[in-house]
Amino acid sequence: MNRRLYRHRRSNTASRRRVLFGVVMLFFAAITTAMGEPRRILVLHSVGRDFSPWAELARSFRAEVDQQSSEPIDFYEASLSSERLGANKDEGALSNYLQALFAERRLDLVVSIGAPAATFLQSNRPTLFPSIPMLLTGVEQRRVSFGKLTANDTVVAFSNDIAGVVKNILSVLPDTRTVAVVVGNSPLENYWMQQAQEALAPLANRVAFTWFNDLPFEQMLKRAAELPPKSAIFSHAVGRRGRSFT
Repeated sequence: MNRRLYRHRRSNTASRRRVLFGVVMLFFAAITTAMGEPRRILVLHSVGRDFSPWAELARSFRAEVDQQSSEPIDFYEASLSSERLGANKDEGALSNYLQALFAERRLDLVVSIGAPAATFLQSNRPTLFPSIPMLLTGVEQRRVSFGKLTANDTVVAFSNDIAGVVKNILSVLPDTRTVAVVVGNSPLENYWMQQAQEALAPLANRVAFTWFNDLPFEQMLKRAAELPPKSAIFSHAVGRRGRSFT
C-alpha cells in the first residue's frame, strides 16, 4: 500500500464518509485473509466514544463499512483518556492492553479518530503495529508527523484556516473592533491557542483580540456578556463533550 495523503477543507459529513469508506476498500483490496475469517479493525478514539464531532465521524465510518462491505467485519474500540485527565499516564497502560489484546488476533486495519489518537499511534507504531495498515482520520494536517508515516499509512486530513474564519467575520461585519476567542485550557486546546495567536497576529492592526482560555465556563459567559459594542465571538473550544474538535 503506497503512502497517500488526503487533504481537504472542512467538508460535510457525507463527503468525509465517502472518502473514508473508499480508503478502507483500498486497504481491503490489498489484504488477503483466511477463508471465513472476518476483517478486524481497531478504532482508537482520542477522548472517548461520545465526544463530538469525532463521535459522529466514528459512527458514520463504522455504519458505512458495515453496510457496504461484502465481508464480515469485527470492530474493536479503545480510547485515550489523557486529554481529559491532562496527563499521559494512561498511555503506557493502553499500549500494554493493546499488545495483550492483539497478541493472537491479527488486525487488518488500525484507524485513529482525532489528533491525540493519531499522535499515540504514530509514536507507538514500531512496537504495537509495525506492519498493520493504519488510517489517520479526523485530524488537522498540522497534527500529523509526516516524517513518521510508513508505506502502510494513509492520512485523511483537513486544513483549519483560523485566520480565514476571522477574515470572514470582518467581511460580514466590517465594523467589528473586538474578537473574543473562546478556547479552553486542555493540552490540545493550548496547542490550538498558540496556533490561533500566530495565525491572527497579522490581523491585530485591524481588530483587538481577547482570549478566554484561562477562564471557567461561567466566567466565559460573564465576559462575553460584557463585551463592548461591535464585538464578535470566535468559538475555537476543543476537548469537551459536545464542543468542536480540531
